[in-house]
Amino acid sequence: MSAFDHSPHLPPAGRFTVRQLLLALGLALSGAAMATDSPDGNWQAPRDFHIQAGPLALALNRFAEQSDTVLIYDAALTTDLQASALDARLPASEALDRLLNHSGLEYRISPDGSVRIQRGSQPAAASPPVRTVAPVVGTASAPRRRGDKVSDLEGMEVQGISEGYAANEASFGKLALAPRQLPNSVSVITRQRMDDQNMATVYDVLSHTTGITAIPYGVGTSYFQSRGYQPDVQFDGIPANNGLEYQSQFDLAMYDRIEIFRGPAGILQGQGSPGGTVNLIRKRPQDHATWGGSVSAGSWNNYQLTVDGSTPLNRSGTVRGRMVVSAQDHDYFYDKANSRHQFAYGVVEFDLSPSTLLTLSTAFQHEHNGPLDWGQSVYAIAPHGVRLDAPRSQFYGTDWSYDRPQMNDLYAELDHDFGGDWHGRVHVDRRGIQDGSKYGYIDGLVSPIGNHAQYWLQRQLTRATWIGADANISGPFELFGRTHQAVIGVNYARQTQDNYSGGFDVPGGADVMNLGGIAEPDIPFSDRSQTRTTQYGIYGEVRLRPSDDWSVLLGSQLTDYRNKSRDGTPNSLGNWVQDPGVDHKASPYAGVVYDINAWLSAYASYATVFVPQNNLVFGGGTLKPRTGKQYETGLKSDFMDGRLSATLAAFRLRDENRAYDDPSHPGYFIAAGKAQSQGWEAEVTGRMLPGWDLSAGYTYLLTRYLKDTSSQGQIFDSEEPKKTLKLWSVYRFEGDNPHGWRIGGGARIVSSTTRGTITQKGYAVFDGQVGYQFDRDWSLTLTVNNLFDRAYFARVPATYFGIYGDPRNTMVTLRKAL
Repeated sequence: MSAFDHSPHLPPAGRFTVRQLLLALGLALSGAAMATDSPDGNWQAPRDFHIQAGPLALALNRFAEQSDTVLIYDAALTTDLQASALDARLPASEALDRLLNHSGLEYRISPDGSVRIQRGSQPAAASPPVRTVAPVVGTASAPRRRGDKVSDLEGMEVQGISEGYAANEASFGKLALAPRQLPNSVSVITRQRMDDQNMATVYDVLSHTTGITAIPYGVGTSYFQSRGYQPDVQFDGIPANNGLEYQSQFDLAMYDRIEIFRGPAGILQGQGSPGGTVNLIRKRPQDHATWGGSVSAGSWNNYQLTVDGSTPLNRSGTVRGRMVVSAQDHDYFYDKANSRHQFAYGVVEFDLSPSTLLTLSTAFQHEHNGPLDWGQSVYAIAPHGVRLDAPRSQFYGTDWSYDRPQMNDLYAELDHDFGGDWHGRVHVDRRGIQDGSKYGYIDGLVSPIGNHAQYWLQRQLTRATWIGADANISGPFELFGRTHQAVIGVNYARQTQDNYSGGFDVPGGADVMNLGGIAEPDIPFSDRSQTRTTQYGIYGEVRLRPSDDWSVLLGSQLTDYRNKSRDGTPNSLGNWVQDPGVDHKASPYAGVVYDINAWLSAYASYATVFVPQNNLVFGGGTLKPRTGKQYETGLKSDFMDGRLSATLAAFRLRDENRAYDDPSHPGYFIAAGKAQSQGWEAEVTGRMLPGWDLSAGYTYLLTRYLKDTSSQGQIFDSEEPKKTLKLWSVYRFEGDNPHGWRIGGGARIVSSTTRGTITQKGYAVFDGQVGYQFDRDWSLTLTVNNLFDRAYFARVPATYFGIYGDPRNTMVTLRKAL
């Protein structure tokens, strides 16, 4: 037993502390009578309305947002109806009259303050109504108040417009806009899409997202590629560079939806990768008592349970809480390996006043993975190696290996409505992880004689803390008789990491097909390293509306960046070494959108990002930062009253100032290297017909080194396929009725990839699903993944760690909607 196993800083995996259990129990038992929505006393007070011409359903959604009004109506009433543009300061009553003009519809105010829309001079429709309130997204500028729903993507029974896979809004910077009004490639994975596909991890989401290549990296971690680069991550709009790749992630049950912005995102992130950013948006409390959850059982002893409950916590409903708990225990298709985790998330909202909202949340997750399998290498057979002669179930790890990550998160947010549609928001997030592991892996090519290879044994301990904060203010302003939008803010991020490691080769190597004889050794820590990274930023963004058909998005972030590190032994560290800092580096962005008609828009954009470098230059100093610059243009459209959206985009991304060997001074560098990523993407997402949801995306990608010392002209990112098609669809035979049979299925079709040894030819994997909806809440599904049991590598082998994708497997899920 190693010293780490007795560390007081790491309680046994899978066990909650008393404090955590009390917190969970307190939130779970706290309940109160459901509050009744009070009528809005400002119904006749003038407000600023900025609503584009288009489908009446979308116009009503914007009206609900801008007037803080609850609208209830039958979705069928708005089919094929259009609304004129509304850009004026009016009482809500007059604004709604204008939107409904010539529609044959009228409204009435109910005693509870909600507004019901019905056919003129007729009673309200008897079919289940749509309930629309001010939508809120993760980084929207407007705060949420009592009576608002959690988001425009959660709770099918209370919306209708945005049910399915299409999102009504997505965030860019701190502005919440319709996806059609964003001059960039953006995908939103909704909660319904996650539930339909039984997604349980961030990896599951990104592996099914257009334009993203997801690659497992063992021990429950993964890395991702987008347009040739690894994307960065945000947590509710707070940038957290280096927080996604090779990192443990919280259970997907924590998140309401995930937004993916492809291409350089310097205006969002400051310094970072040209690949884009992934925004993980937490669930929030509902304004009424409700609960949901799921229980699943599948192949390889895969069992998962999730419970999700929300309720007002006082009689007036000004305090609301939500609790999500989840647990999973599963084996793998390869021998011996097992993973299990327990997760808890609690969030409470406080209406400090009618215009001020405070949100507090915390999350904990404990994992135990082991034994571990870091996968296979290849046979040392010229010219590029040959895959090992073994079944997919072969285990290449040691019986005693383990990995025990523990994660915690604390989040606070304060939103305030200043009036006149101006809003302020301050939020802070602290995320910590401690991970201890001990394992072995194949370290090099395998001899075809006796399956012999070098085998490395390793032990690691990592403690990391990330703290991020963001403060911004946003709202409309008048210029040249038109209304525009602006946001200005500051952000901060600090990441610290402390790593211990030790390891050695197995003397004489090992037979990689028979590793059970390797006894657990004592592996002392021999090395230690620490890093500290700090980033400050100030950003601004304006959305100009020179006419009803044109919008222009301009912005930039000025970033200061510092990084330092030191190395040594566990008991003696060297001096801090400061990397070259970056001061006031601008990351400009410009985009334009033209509404061709009520359902089609054209756009073009220019986006940038920078990456600090520490390569030495002759004469002293280091290289200036790398810069990523992208030009993108495309078309976006909305159909079926906003229930279905489509995007076609073409892009060219240049990565410049890359380190290039100085031809005049060996051992030094010049900023002359260049790489390029270009291609096009097409995506269709949403509800094709009543009961038919679809998500389909195609990516064509070319990456090349344009100028490089040793790789010029070669493929820049050979792990990303040149061609990728991703498809998922569900059809409900009874349409939108809340009962009946359903079928679903999907496909992932990719072209060839390599990591420098063997090349994996293109392949296709198909999934199938059948289910039954008992009522609006309860459903049962049977999902079969890899329906035809295609053998393929999820990570193509090289000198170490290649792993097969999952063989055919099944999952039965009983789910209750929230």
